[in-house]
Amino acid sequence: MIEIQENMKINNIYRVISIALLGLLLASCNLDKEPLDYIPLKKSFADMDGLKAWDNGTTILLRTRLFGGSATLPQEVQADMLNMHIMHNSYGAFHGWHSLRADEATFDGLYHSYYVALADANTLLDGLSNYDINKEQNPEAAKATIDTYAGHAHFARAFYYYSLAIRWGVPYKEESAATDLCVPLVKKVDPLTMYPRATNKEVWDFILQELTLAEELLASTPGAEGADYISQDVATALKSRVYLYMGKMPEALATAEKLINSQRYSLTKPDEMDVTGVTAIEAMWHKDTGREQIYQPFISKPDELPSTLGLYGANLEANRWWRENKHRDIAINTPPFLPAGWLKEFYQEGDLRRKVYFEEAMTVITPADYGRTSQDVIWVVSKFKGNKAYSDLDSQVWGGYVPNGLQAPKPFRYAEQVLIAAEAAYESGDNAKALDYLNQLKVSRGLESVDLFGTDLQQEIRDERTRELAFEGFRLWDLRRWGMGVNRHDPQEREVLNKEYDLHLNIPAGDYRFVWGIPQVLFKINHKLIQNEGWER
Repeated sequence: MIEIQENMKINNIYRVISIALLGLLLASCNLDKEPLDYIPLKKSFADMDGLKAWDNGTTILLRTRLFGGSATLPQEVQADMLNMHIMHNSYGAFHGWHSLRADEATFDGLYHSYYVALADANTLLDGLSNYDINKEQNPEAAKATIDTYAGHAHFARAFYYYSLAIRWGVPYKEESAATDLCVPLVKKVDPLTMYPRATNKEVWDFILQELTLAEELLASTPGAEGADYISQDVATALKSRVYLYMGKMPEALATAEKLINSQRYSLTKPDEMDVTGVTAIEAMWHKDTGREQIYQPFISKPDELPSTLGLYGANLEANRWWRENKHRDIAINTPPFLPAGWLKEFYQEGDLRRKVYFEEAMTVITPADYGRTSQDVIWVVSKFKGNKAYSDLDSQVWGGYVPNGLQAPKPFRYAEQVLIAAEAAYESGDNAKALDYLNQLKVSRGLESVDLFGTDLQQEIRDERTRELAFEGFRLWDLRRWGMGVNRHDPQEREVLNKEYDLHLNIPAGDYRFVWGIPQVLFKINHKLIQNEGWER
């Protein structure tokens, strides 16, 4: 227990170091002050226990950036599958589009959080590269451990730069990648340098290089279904996603098929049940069991700082008031966003996901401070309602418990790889293979197979991707790369929705707000930055 407490203390100190490093990177001031409340970096890398603590801290920080409301909800709210509840204005600027500005606090918070995390990963890699394994009793074992830690750090850097590039870089186009601006590329701890924006080619090539390194360094950690650790397969899964968003379809297909052909993962069967009689799809999302998860980080561990986000994904069930006040009145349930009305028809009756991703629940329609309170049964998102094992309140309405959003995150799933393979095969000219992968997924979700070709097949692959990955943070970026605008239409219940924001919204393809504005505050401290087009005002 003492060892655990010490490791936690060290990890906390290292978080302070990372934040301090980013502060230096951004501000470059007060350099002659020597902090007295943390372990010097050199000492923190003095032995294998120190390296372990740094790796532990880096992977914890990675999990907080992989998922959570701020990592997924802004872009989902900006897209076309949600409408805002009358009692909320969370991410209202994203939902309304027209009030979105470069000084938006979410831009600033996310942008800085990724660079803080990058400072952490850069510091770890620097410490690992300078460690003398010859002082260890078993240098070979020490090297294997260091390789694993380095693999984690390289994966982390790839993920952070992917997350930055997809938000603040213009969409990748091979013909202009060498001149299109992306984000500053910081590969080492260098607090005194003001970095300009690198090109798309430089950043995306770096992401791929980092993932290749991660795959090589994690060769002894191939992966397994439901794994809660960063494996070689996790790096490969991100690489296929990167190729997809780069438009490199043959490479995306080959990479996704590497995972598919490994046979370490498989889609659930439509009639598959767990021991309690719940469908395998529901068990995956609401019980954290199953074999489709390539990476499913745990919610928390007793020997780690509690830095994982409790609310996974978009967390579209707002039940905090109920939980905190030990209330038993379901009318207090007011999810910040409701699924658009058109989704009811988009998911067929036989689609197993329909009953897992959505359910009917009583919700407030008009709040009391509007003069009256009424309530009705509304179709709500239940994909991220949480694992019943983590709930401490029961309910007669929500399936026996009050959902709290607590569940193991699922940032990399086998279903995504099948969809990548389907789309990449189609765009590479292999209609038969694309159809096969599409039908594999459709049948696993309880749907009939289809026989399509040409643009009809293309559209069905896109539709299936939209259904499967709903609210997981992909929709806005998919609309952008498909050359489509945001057409928000057919709201579910008008009287439930916030009238401050457009219920019907038509944003054309190519609108500058599909690429987020560089946080305005950065231009005060880094004169080398250039703002994205359209955000200068």
